[in-house]
Amino acid sequence: MRQYFSRLPSAEQKVAEFILQHPTRALNASVEELAATCGTSPSTVVRLAKDVGFDGMKSMRLALAQEVGTLMPRMFEGTAAPAGGDYLTELLENTILGLRETAAAFDYPSLQRAVDAIMKANRTDVCGAGSSYLVGLDLV
Repeated sequence: MRQYFSRLPSAEQKVAEFILQHPTRALNASVEELAATCGTSPSTVVRLAKDVGFDGMKSMRLALAQEVGTLMPRMFEGTAAPAGGDYLTELLENTILGLRETAAAFDYPSLQRAVDAIMKANRTDVCGAGSSYLVGLDLV
């Protein structure tokens, strides 16, 4: 989103800026709530998702949930509890939301084709970097 920011129309920049500054709040908001918070229309929010390279809101939410998940450990570095709640509750809610978003976007036929291809292969190399390392380790 940062990479596309300067090329976005001003209304989409408002939404992008909010998402970048408040990823957890943005993740938990509906399209309508996000639009109202940013003073834009729901169609602007959807256009933003497409303009930054996603197929739509579902795939942008999934990517945002993954990003928020990688940022969560940083929350524990501070000393003050967040306003209106605690870190554990927020972490749990974001984890559940991320799992729901993943399940909603899951493509079982594609998974089956991948499993079939792996099972038929003579050799399978698994590579992963960063947070993908753990996914690769699970696959191994």
